[in-house]
Amino acid sequence: MSLDILNDNSSVDLTTVRTAAPILKAGLYQGALTKCAIEPNKKATGSNMNIEVTLSSPAETVDGKTVSPGFKLFDTVSLVRTFKDDGTTVSYDPVNRLVELIEALTGEKSGSMTPRQMVELVQSCISRTVAFRTKVEQSAEYGDKTRIQRYVKLA
Repeated sequence: MSLDILNDNSSVDLTTVRTAAPILKAGLYQGALTKCAIEPNKKATGSNMNIEVTLSSPAETVDGKTVSPGFKLFDTVSLVRTFKDDGTTVSYDPVNRLVELIEALTGEKSGSMTPRQMVELVQSCISRTVAFRTKVEQSAEYGDKTRIQRYVKLA
């Protein structure tokens, strides 16, 4: 039997072939924080914290397959505060996301820190276990993907 696909005369429905990264079912997962880099955002208006988390146990995908431990997920935390149209009401404050991440990584949120100190603390937690909730983000333009929705402190 030949394994050369050029000798295979059967036709393939291209619409059924998944070419994107596996999409995890929405749920609660754990993994190791494996990378945390601060980089300029695309609009050049500030910075993003680009995070890589590596799963520590198998996980099921939306199409019923299993991804192995070691599968990597990526998250981008904007470090730019944004405001509503009135220009004074904060619509997104990165401090909230940083504190959520710190609490998930360290188990506590005590004391007082500057945003820079918060970022440095997260960066010092490389290889620590972190729990996080995912959701499936659907996009007609870019395709579906797994999104880390929030970081969670485990009891």
